[in-house]
Amino acid sequence: MGATMDARRGMHPVARHALAIVLVALALIVSLALQNSFGNPFWFFFSVAVIVDTWFDRTGPGWLAVVCSTLAVMYYFTPPLHSFAVSEGLFQKLAAAENSDQLPRDSTRHRGFVERLNVLCGLQQAARKNLQVVAQNTRSPAS
Repeated sequence: MGATMDARRGMHPVARHALAIVLVALALIVSLALQNSFGNPFWFFFSVAVIVDTWFDRTGPGWLAVVCSTLAVMYYFTPPLHSFAVSEGLFQKLAAAENSDQLPRDSTRHRGFVERLNVLCGLQQAARKNLQVVAQNTRSPAS
């Protein structure tokens, strides 16, 4: 443990953060390479990248690895693929699952969660309407 502490003190902060990005990039490359063979093994490799980086570089670079891993998984492995867009109807599905009797409920947390989901559903619908209006305005020539 003492050797890792000495090595960590000798590294420049930029190098420690660069190591976080390199470890996540390696996890992404390995996950993409093994995706066809094993399905989606991304959860394992990104977890290892975050754990290893946090072990050697501590909290700051560890959080950077978490953020980079999350973005990589969202972009490459969750539908719609190669996009940061949220799947159509995701918030409605979450709200329907939360309103069902399948989940245990703590009344205060449950009410707050449902309220947040309802707000997100409304925002998603408003954004969709705005995009439709913009698309219609760009299609029709200005008079």
